[in-house]
Amino acid sequence: MVLFIRKRLVDFKTYSEPREMLFIAGPHPQINDLKDAIIKFEGLDIDLNEIELVKYFPQEFEWLYISDSYIEAEKKKGKKKSTKPHD
Repeated sequence: MVLFIRKRLVDFKTYSEPREMLFIAGPHPQINDLKDAIIKFEGLDIDLNEIELVKYFPQEFEWLYISDSYIEAEKKKGKKKSTKPHD
């Protein structure tokens, strides 16, 4: 999976230029796997709990905070949709 990573530049209240990162997701990737890959990609010396992930939707001018609870909620939505009987 190719992701575009932009690092928040807090002192300047802006973001770095986007960089492409290749994320090799295993059969059951977890949010911490992605955080770990980003930390290594950016060369950061921080713990997993010190990084926050968000996705920007430019059409809606909205940010989506990506957390474990969000991922679990999305999984439950998908299971509800897939349990309908097929004719």
